Amino acid sequence: MRNKDISLILGLLVFFFILFFSPFDEGVRKGLAILSLAAILWITEAIPLSITALLIPVLGVLTGVFDVKTALSYFAHPLIFLFFGGFVLATALSKYEIDKFIAHKIVSVARGKFLLSVFLLMLATSLISMWISNTSTTAMMLPLALGILATLKGETSERLYTFVLLGIAYSASIGGIGTLVGSPPNGIAAGILDLSFTDWLKFGLPAFVILFPLLFIILMLVFRPPSNLEIGKVDNIRFEFSKEKILVLTIFLLTALGWIFSKQIAPIFGVKKYFDTVVALLAVITLVSLRLIDWKDINRGVSWGTLLL
Repeated sequence: MRNKDISLILGLLVFFFILFFSPFDEGVRKGLAILSLAAILWITEAIPLSITALLIPVLGVLTGVFDVKTALSYFAHPLIFLFFGGFVLATALSKYEIDKFIAHKIVSVARGKFLLSVFLLMLATSLISMWISNTSTTAMMLPLALGILATLKGETSERLYTFVLLGIAYSASIGGIGTLVGSPPNGIAAGILDLSFTDWLKFGLPAFVILFPLLFIILMLVFRPPSNLEIGKVDNIRFEFSKEKILVLTIFLLTALGWIFSKQIAPIFGVKKYFDTVVALLAVITLVSLRLIDWKDINRGVSWGTLLL
């Protein structure tokens, strides 16, 4: 066990001891426990300093010292941190090539049928874009789309390329409206309308279910690709499940469940609003604390320009 891991465990032990066993009033115990943990983590740098800074408001919310908006008011609006968490989750999925693995598996189901491959690729793009930025998803899926086009048996036309590439781009945009974290404009609307993650799903998922098939039908009518086209073998990526990949997938799924059932979970911690943000930040803290990603990964993967905007 590394020194930083020992320091992290020590800090958590001190936190829980002060929180539950110190002889002070409840408010003092909570504040002192958070301060002590933060001091230990900052001094030892058991986790990056920036992550420790994010841990303080999260613990403040979970212990009932602040509500979410007050805890994050000196940083930014809680919705900014919700998108920050989404970017970090996307970074973790990309680092371990889990996103590419999922996309390849979906496409392989088509078994050489071109139109089915395009449909599944567009569907994969939309589903991934619900959790990752539209731009990142499109950038990830375009090489797969070009790979399919390159393996077509027979001559390919410009219309065929346009059919596939526009399908990927539009699918990402449609998928982005499915969830609150799918696209930054969603957060702006949710902030104005005071919508939670679950509230957004009530509008976003029906819109996706209607728009996605409509998109495919329109593209088929406009470009009229031949129905008998077949593709060759698409190169697969080598993917072996490791402890790290399983942990990243587990954190991603738990985060998604936390967002979906936030209204049911939030009252347990006494949180009235913006519990989705707390879930996102807990995911970030967990990913870094378990050494699955580091601050350099976050710095590369987060779209800081989008957050500042």
